[in-house]
Formats: sequence, structure tokens, C-alpha cells
Amino acid sequence: MKKVLFFAAACLSLMACGNKAQSEQAGDSLTAQTADSLVFEGQFPNADGGEMAVKLALAQDSTKGFTLAEDSTVSTGMYEEVTAGEKKGYKLIISENDVRFFANNGDSVLSASADSTLAPSASGLKYDLKRK
Repeated sequence: MKKVLFFAAACLSLMACGNKAQSEQAGDSLTAQTADSLVFEGQFPNADGGEMAVKLALAQDSTKGFTLAEDSTVSTGMYEEVTAGEKKGYKLIISENDVRFFANNGDSVLSASADSTLAPSASGLKYDLKRK
């Protein structure tokens, strides 16, 4: 009986060590993916009065790819740098019918915009993402 309990304890301890290594590897790969990206995070107001967590990572290489996470929804695609008058920003192309615009407000803030004019929200609510 002691041998069975000892064997079970040994198996459990080995399994616990293996899980730790896998979670560390997953964390390292996420860090590697965002290491060469501009990452912005913030909270956008919802229609129901709550807030939605938003994270945007823009690849800083020739792929011009992005990842946009809005609560549990993750979208990927290509982005373009755009200008409207003196304003500069990004056009995120998620699909043919889903295009988002973000205006640069300094080096560390992006503001969501309704269209290519890069104008701020007409509602007056803040849709800002801060650089991390």
C-alpha cells in the first residue's frame, strides 16, 4: 500500500513540474510576439454604461499586421498609416465591411475615430488607448 501511495505522489509531483514549464513557454511566446509591436491598451465605454477592455498591437515590420482584442473578441488583419489634414493615424482593415480608424494623439495615445477624417467621437466620450 505504501508503494502505491508513494508512486501516486511521485506521479503527481512530476505532472505539476511539467505544467509549469508549459505555462512559462506560453508566456515567453506572447512576449516575443509583442516585443516588436507597438502595444496600446485602454477601456472603451459601452452603450450599457460599462466599459470594454481593448488592446491593440501593431507590428513594426514589413507585414503591417495588427491584433485587436476587445474583451473576449480578437481580430487580426492589416493596417495602413493614414493622414487627414495634419492628423495622422492608422486604418485597421479587419474585413471588407469592418474597417476601424485610430488617430495619433502624441506618441503614446491613440483615439478611436468613426471615419477617415480621424475626428474625435461626436459623443464626447473618450475612446483612448495608451501605449504600454
